[in-house]
Amino acid sequence: MKKVSTILLAISVLASMFYILPVYAAPNPVVYLSFEGDLKNQAGGDYNGKADGNVTFEEKGAVGKGAFINNGYIELENSKNIKFGKQMSFTMWIRIENDEIFNPGLLMKAGKEDVLNDCPFKFCTSYGNGALGSSFSLLSPDSEEGSIWESDSDEMFKAGMLKERWHHIAAVFDGKGITYYVDGKYASSEEVSSDFESFTSIFDSGKNIFLGRGDENLRGYMDEFKLFNSVLTANDVAAIALEGRKVLNNKMVLKLDKPEMIINGVEKEIDPGRGTAPRLDTDSGRTLVPIRALVEVMGGSIGFDESDQRGRVDITLGSINIKIWLYNQNAEVNGKPYELDVVPKTINGRTMLPLRFVIENLGAEVDWNQETQEITIKYAG
Repeated sequence: MKKVSTILLAISVLASMFYILPVYAAPNPVVYLSFEGDLKNQAGGDYNGKADGNVTFEEKGAVGKGAFINNGYIELENSKNIKFGKQMSFTMWIRIENDEIFNPGLLMKAGKEDVLNDCPFKFCTSYGNGALGSSFSLLSPDSEEGSIWESDSDEMFKAGMLKERWHHIAAVFDGKGITYYVDGKYASSEEVSSDFESFTSIFDSGKNIFLGRGDENLRGYMDEFKLFNSVLTANDVAAIALEGRKVLNNKMVLKLDKPEMIINGVEKEIDPGRGTAPRLDTDSGRTLVPIRALVEVMGGSIGFDESDQRGRVDITLGSINIKIWLYNQNAEVNGKPYELDVVPKTINGRTMLPLRFVIENLGAEVDWNQETQEITIKYAG
């Protein structure tokens, strides 16, 4: 009997060693646009996207490709048929590119023509004091009554959302109030102050849903949009924010006029034996660097096309190819033209290129610390 008990105990221990905890899975959305070259609803059903205006697909999305919306918008076809009741949640990655637009729309339910008045609900970003905020408005089905409740965006300004950065945002409305999440973490919440009784007539009104449309249309990037007719929990939002996201687990730190950089805690010369350091272009306020060392640390390659008399620099990392011409503000990323705000040049025989443009188009993040004059680059390994 003792021997049998010992065997059973051993089996139990082995079983526990190989037991795999279930992977946490968020609820299924009714609409999921991945923006990987099209606007098809990956969740199935009839709610595909249709672009109006300038909407393109770019390589530098938050997860794979993303949609660049440049004063255009996307209509979710047949989305007027989605039944929400009193509950709605949505998640997306956004990157706002233009701080001149104060209140661009992200998501709204609206009539096709009179977007300002025939709008049961809308979710917008707002820009001020160097940061992004968000607001959510509920409007009466009777357009003459106007807005019945609008959330306060002040708390969202404290959530660390910045322009020209990817941020994952989520909004959860449970019929009593709205909760915001930024980058997978709780940001703020607010209860509805109105005594309006039937939110069903707002969410289920017979109008389609639009992305990037509002009082002012979006100019920026959007990726991994998901719409739910249910209430997401904090765990749901955190799980969705991590789905497919590249982990930027490596770090480079550079400093203006210093010829060394620190890579994951180890110091080395940027341009061995030459003392070349990052420089600030005083005309544009942009940083120029000897880019080869940075690109190669990230796993990319750099070359010069000697057949191009204009002096072309080719930078490649995975499927991304960047072309930059010396003393020229023209550049290309995978064939798409861009205009640089600083002219690439040679200084003391070394090629100096705009740091932020190159590094961010290679999928990394760039942060500038004005106080220490340091540049931090986070990139995938």
